[in-house]
Amino acid sequence: MAYWWSGSSDENCWMEIRKHDGLGLSLSSSDRRSNGSKDPWHELVSSVLEGEVIYHYYGPEQRFVGRSVAAADAVHDNQAGSYSVELAGFAPLPASVDLAGIRSKADALYSERDRLEGLHPEQRLYLPFQFKQDRSLFAPISNYFAKLPRSFIEILFDDVPAPAARRIGPAQRAATAALPRRGFLQPFRPKADTEYVSNILGGSSTRSRSHETLVNNFAKWLEKHGRVPLRNAAVDLATIDPSTVIEAKTVNGRPADAIRAAVGQLYEYRYFQVVDDDAGLIFLADAKIPPCWCSYLENDREIGVAWQAGNRFFLTDLAREFLDI
Repeated sequence: MAYWWSGSSDENCWMEIRKHDGLGLSLSSSDRRSNGSKDPWHELVSSVLEGEVIYHYYGPEQRFVGRSVAAADAVHDNQAGSYSVELAGFAPLPASVDLAGIRSKADALYSERDRLEGLHPEQRLYLPFQFKQDRSLFAPISNYFAKLPRSFIEILFDDVPAPAARRIGPAQRAATAALPRRGFLQPFRPKADTEYVSNILGGSSTRSRSHETLVNNFAKWLEKHGRVPLRNAAVDLATIDPSTVIEAKTVNGRPADAIRAAVGQLYEYRYFQVVDDDAGLIFLADAKIPPCWCSYLENDREIGVAWQAGNRFFLTDLAREFLDI
């Protein structure tokens, strides 16, 4: 089928709007509606070519979480009645673009939609957003897959240039398959040492100046020891290699309260698949933890312990084992 972007090598990007796990692994859609007719939106998946770029929007978190590259052309399985595309090279986006951020750029996106309609008056654009009269309701479409024009990428990701199409080799495919998919962990960026509200599972929590100072300092310590610190909206700190998740708490003279809160959050992250099932769990404090509580955490809960004293960090044996330090 000839689309408005057919023949344009620059228009090599797509957008997946996904509601379930599996982001960055593959694309998949049926080749027929329930009544047996073809769905032009599903047909888009069959048009994906090797090297084209897929931006992933994750419905439950209402944000773009990363992008991948098509490792091969789309495949049509006649027997299964489906189209599929193998993906590789999943990478988190360095800039977070959520629903609020998308809506803040609605005027520019509407203008660009109008421009494209003017250029291609006889063709459907297959754009990934619902262009409502009330622009405050602007949001991704309910369909699974859509075309993402390069001009939209420049508006949405003004500090992340749209990539060119490229081929994916066997080594990168293998490396991609080994990456965890659950937390959409992003490169660590220090937050301001001021109070802020952090969204966590089931609600929100106010994080203090001292809490964020502790997190920032430990991230620097991890980097000094050859580890790559990551984070997301829920997780204070994490590493992929080795797989660990770190919950930081300020003790304020009450270690029991801080420990109970941290244990609950660490188990929740693992249960709700924010992190891998086999990730090492570490409790990070801003003061020395009494031996009885270290014993409880390590021997009963299998949670490593780390704390800051002055300009140094001290880690229990289990914490060092989890971080391979």
